[in-house]
Amino acid sequence: QQRDIFQGYTNIGDVLAGRVAGLQVTGNTGAPGAMSDIRIRGAVSLGASAQPLYIIDGIPVQAETVHQFLNVNDIESITVLKDASAAALYGSRAGNGVIVIQLKKGKNYNNYYYGYRNNKLSEQEDVEYLQEMKATNLMGKIEKYNELKSVYGQSVAFHVDMAEHLFSCRLNSQAMAALMTAMELAPHDFFMQRTAAFVLERWKQFSEAEEVLSNLLSEQTAELYLYRDLAWIYYQQQKYQQAVDLLYKGININFGTDESKQAGLKAILLSDMNAIIEMHKQQLDLSAINPTLIKAMPADLQITVEDNGRGRLDLQVNEPGVQSMVVYGHPSKNSGFVTTEVNNNWVYWNVTGSETYTIKKAAKGKYKVKVNFYGGNSYYQKVPSYIRLCVFRNFGKPDQSIQIETIAMDNQYGEIQIAEIKY
Repeated sequence: QQRDIFQGYTNIGDVLAGRVAGLQVTGNTGAPGAMSDIRIRGAVSLGASAQPLYIIDGIPVQAETVHQFLNVNDIESITVLKDASAAALYGSRAGNGVIVIQLKKGKNYNNYYYGYRNNKLSEQEDVEYLQEMKATNLMGKIEKYNELKSVYGQSVAFHVDMAEHLFSCRLNSQAMAALMTAMELAPHDFFMQRTAAFVLERWKQFSEAEEVLSNLLSEQTAELYLYRDLAWIYYQQQKYQQAVDLLYKGININFGTDESKQAGLKAILLSDMNAIIEMHKQQLDLSAINPTLIKAMPADLQITVEDNGRGRLDLQVNEPGVQSMVVYGHPSKNSGFVTTEVNNNWVYWNVTGSETYTIKKAAKGKYKVKVNFYGGNSYYQKVPSYIRLCVFRNFGKPDQSIQIETIAMDNQYGEIQIAEIKY
């Protein structure tokens, strides 16, 4: 199939209906993400489900994943296999036939399986529509954006990417409009709202980020990540008292029987609170805070990373003059170590939402910060990925400094160096 043939369709059922001999599509409403019942005549079901096996860029995925999250405009080609040809390639799993989907260049889904890459963030290739935007002169940016909408307009990630690009071109009002479009496409999606706050923080639009997070926190009062998000937005606006009070409020939430699941994240909130107190204690009213909690553990360098989707990052740090990486469970000879906050509520695996590198006596030089990143526009996450990097130099000491950076991770996978920290 030529890729232009897929334009104008909203789901995989629409694409295949009437085009492949022996293939039947039923129960298709035509709505984006609608679940079609696709059956390949001549295939024999070996189980309760008659759905075919789906292969995307060589990776088996669930039918629900394809129907809910695949953007049809990302498809380069589709091949339908049945009978002996399917069984020869995919064995018993192909009893109901196989639908093989090849995505366009630059569209990486579920990239954990794509093999190992080791790159700096700046070395990764842009997705196709960003390549087109970057090749367009400033006067033609908005026209090109509107042209691309006809192909990618239903993709949340597309509008976020466009917002970022337009903002980088100083087309701020148009960038904000693109970001609002992304939010409107996923109005009740927690990750989209949190992503919007990350983007606004990255743009240093702190009052707008504060509004988004405040509204989200009013609906998700037990979501500890939001307490940390909003506290750092307060901090960057010099609202130090509000930042400390909010972190303390999060620390004191009683989760009952689930308290142990939140212990790791509460420890990070406590560390953040003490970092702010150490820097601004003369400006703070600490009378409402339990004094036993005000105790920073001094360290020359502390680096915390987390992504907007609470995904696993596998933080690694390369210390100056040392070849081996510091990773979780393997401290360095210089006593640098990585700790993780583990969330046991996820279905697929334990996900580390925040990870921290700490070294009490740091050598002078550059610390390379890497993550094993398998996010980006994945099927399990409809929105682009961002990482917040917090660097504390001389943590818990009078000369402590705090550096905060929000890093876009669009279309990234493999081992990625996201920062180089000088100490």
